[in-house]
Amino acid sequence: MSWPSVACRELFRAHYGKALKVADRKQSGNVIVYGSSGAVGKHTDALIERPTIIIGRKGSVGDIVYVDHPSWTIDTAYYAEILDINRCDLRYLFYALGNANLSNLTITTSIPGLNRDDLYDTKIPLPPLDEQKRIAAILDKADGLRRKREKAIALTDNLLRSVFLDMFGDPVTNPKGWEVGKVGDCVNQVRGGWSAKGDARPARSDEMGVLKISAVTSGDFKPEKNKFVSSIPSNKNLIVPQKGDLLFSRANTRELVAATCIVLRSAENVFLPDKLWHLDLNSDVAEAAYLKFVFSHPEYRRVLCTRATGTSGSMLNISKGKLLAHLIPIPPIALQCEFSNIWGAVRSLSAKVKTDCDNVQQLFSSLTQRAFKGELTDKDKVAA
Repeated sequence: MSWPSVACRELFRAHYGKALKVADRKQSGNVIVYGSSGAVGKHTDALIERPTIIIGRKGSVGDIVYVDHPSWTIDTAYYAEILDINRCDLRYLFYALGNANLSNLTITTSIPGLNRDDLYDTKIPLPPLDEQKRIAAILDKADGLRRKREKAIALTDNLLRSVFLDMFGDPVTNPKGWEVGKVGDCVNQVRGGWSAKGDARPARSDEMGVLKISAVTSGDFKPEKNKFVSSIPSNKNLIVPQKGDLLFSRANTRELVAATCIVLRSAENVFLPDKLWHLDLNSDVAEAAYLKFVFSHPEYRRVLCTRATGTSGSMLNISKGKLLAHLIPIPPIALQCEFSNIWGAVRSLSAKVKTDCDNVQQLFSSLTQRAFKGELTDKDKVAA
């Protein structure tokens, strides 16, 4: 079945979010504050009272978030307002934009961005309103299954954070009185990648790709987040992530800078960009799992990010010197190793759940592709 393709400018208005500094947010409020990558805090006042779609404008370009409650969108993202609710269903638009690969429209400047005109020029298939709602209902059911699996993975992450705090305490206040040193005591070497120009599409298994910053920002290593590089000079010493490596995002938007992840599987066909670092650890002093959880602690990360430089609206950057000079509690290496073993065991269980989640993701992707080709039937709703 073929439906007309309609430019987004005919369907919704993309409003710029409004800046709301962390210091100005009232975290006691119930209004969720959203940035380009999703929720970034809370506030007492809402910028948008109605359901909307949030579209990443800077940093996590093209990420799509559906919001069904009063919210505040900051200036790194757009929020959508349907022009005619009798022509376009908001929930259908959410799935259609997710299928449109908006990240391919990224403008690479000092900070990756999505131009509003490019967004408006993007075309999506537009079936009749009743069919839009039927498609959205089927995809909602499949998406619900996917979110249940993701919630199970999140529960294991929460468990690990609880174990970390029980064993080591808050890394900022250091209630257990561990010896305090510098990050440089834990790290032998910081290696930066190469600022390669890549294509919009990701590399195939037989090609080389440069990782995007988003390969790290979630806290899990995602090698599929890369850009194909067609030509690599012979004098370039590429840093290819290996299993067990600790990666650090030295540059990103304010809410995402200093993200850290551990490589759980080697990816031989991707290499680091200049905005991602490989931290070569001093194994006598620090374990990767311990450092990851310290860097991921919200307050420790906030303090670390005060060392970053950059103006409002630009990408923040942490220098090697400032990172290595930052203070950090250093518990006995034996205790860190004990935590690392616990982390490994829990991650193994989580990997099994993730396999199930990947299967559901494949189902969701298949249904999505069929939906926008007009191939979904009511049986698909039952299957989902």
